[in-house]
Amino acid sequence: MIIRHGNMIVGTTGTGKTTLSRICAKALTQMHKDGEVDEDGMYKPVTINALNPKSVTRGELYGEANPYTNEWQEGIISTLVKQSIEDAESGEPEKEAKKKWVYFDGPVDAFWIESMNTVLDDSKMLCLPNGERIKMPY
Repeated sequence: MIIRHGNMIVGTTGTGKTTLSRICAKALTQMHKDGEVDEDGMYKPVTINALNPKSVTRGELYGEANPYTNEWQEGIISTLVKQSIEDAESGEPEKEAKKKWVYFDGPVDAFWIESMNTVLDDSKMLCLPNGERIKMPY
């Protein structure tokens, strides 16, 4: 979890994927509380934003334009990512000292994973349907 900016935990239902991610988050948080020092500053408190990507539409997940007004409506992912970046760049120690994980807790499906390809590769870029590209800072 420390080496990559994005990870996939894949397995059948009931094998402990969600539990594993929660344990990793608690371990990193505890290491921070215990004063463990690492050269990369990765031992920080972790907040997990979990969602089931199959429970919402693609537009609700990534954002979409209203077909009648052409007004852009932010999606869950774009909102979470923008808020995380804003917190990291805020200069407020309590906000920038935390790691935020977005956890897609549901079956992997081309419906939502396609838009995550550029986030998980070395470009670390979230590409939204409106053409906006959000660079992940870490």
